Amino acid sequence: PSQLELGLPFVDTHCHLVELLQELRRREVAPSLSKELDEFSSEEVKHWQTLGWLGRDEQDTTDTPQVENATWTKRWSELSDEQRHAAQSLGYAAQSWNRNQWLLPKNSSWGDLEAETRRNLEILGESSETWDQWGPSGSSSTMPTTSPSEIG
Repeated sequence: PSQLELGLPFVDTHCHLVELLQELRRREVAPSLSKELDEFSSEEVKHWQTLGWLGRDEQDTTDTPQVENATWTKRWSELSDEQRHAAQSLGYAAQSWNRNQWLLPKNSSWGDLEAETRRNLEILGESSETWDQWGPSGSSSTMPTTSPSEIG
């Protein structure tokens, strides 16, 4: 007996196979499609931004300082051990760092920060000049806040 005679639905396996092969090919040429955002390298982030899949202004930028210090654009895995320790002391973990969550005091001058906070920020490349230039006006960050699963 055929599928129809048995009351089973017809499944066009050829169409499903084509879709499967297309998906496998996409993941082969763009392995970041199967990654979470916090697993992206900085190069993958730049590519996604170039493609328009990650915007530079998708987060609320009213309180986010402009990124002048290259340390803030590095992935967690690209930080030195000393930088990771300093970031952890400031409250960061891999996921919060890679997603560019702002955990630091806002609208505070360098002089208003606690000494330990300033020491950790110095390890991350900050100084009174770089910190104070950010000011309360803020501007956009270069790191995305959208996860790949949120991309259509």
